[in-house]
Amino acid sequence: MKDVRENFPAPLLYIGWEDHLMFCAPVCLPLPPDMPFGALMTQVLPGFYAEHPDFERVDWNAAQWF
Repeated sequence: MKDVRENFPAPLLYIGWEDHLMFCAPVCLPLPPDMPFGALMTQVLPGFYAEHPDFERVDWNAAQWF
């Protein structure tokens, strides 16, 4: 089988800021499979989106993930 997990050591996660002109395309991140979801918001996303003046005010509890 070609598509076994062992062939993909770091799953790819696409993240985009929907309908936002400052970030016109999603980023594709090879993240460790054991990374907790909370670490995504505290350790990963600031590296891509912190330049936005409203990033610090994002309410992650109200964010829609799809």
